[in-house]
Amino acid sequence: HNTALDLERIKYRIKYEPASAPRLGWNQMTNTSYARLSYQHVPSSNVVVKGSGTTPTETQFRNDGQAAYAHALQWALTGNTQNRDKALAILNDWSAAFVMMSPDVGTSTAQLHLEAAWYLPVLVAAADILRYYSNGAAGWNSNDIARFDVMLNYLFGQAAQAASMENNWGASAALAMIATGVYQENRS
Repeated sequence: HNTALDLERIKYRIKYEPASAPRLGWNQMTNTSYARLSYQHVPSSNVVVKGSGTTPTETQFRNDGQAAYAHALQWALTGNTQNRDKALAILNDWSAAFVMMSPDVGTSTAQLHLEAAWYLPVLVAAADILRYYSNGAAGWNSNDIARFDVMLNYLFGQAAQAASMENNWGASAALAMIATGVYQENRS
């Protein structure tokens, strides 16, 4: 979760401090395929997850979340409305299509908990900028936000099932749960 002040500080450092860590990170991010307006997202209703591996829908979901965040950041830091529109399209299209996650053949259903915990913070980072930055300047439609929250709530429910584990699963679940709670302004 970045505050408006954080984003303004990053914007300043990107513009006026070319050797700074924010500028170097910015250059690296904007040179990825995720940050290009030509990036093609492909939402699906069922994300199939695989333990110790990946599937096409799992990879796409992960990459599309990264792209949504890259475009939301670019919009917040440059004002380019094409980036805003791209980030909104990715989140809106995924929340319109997404129904569930399911395990690949030979993968335990518990893997869904870890995968959801990994996806959530990135999706929430993008959504947080689009919903709250500059008092909602992105103009994200309230119906689209509500539909996105349905997807988040599903992922939250999956991630929360790993919260009691004392390993990277539990740590990932905690981060996912905190990020979702902050974004949804839900103290419980």
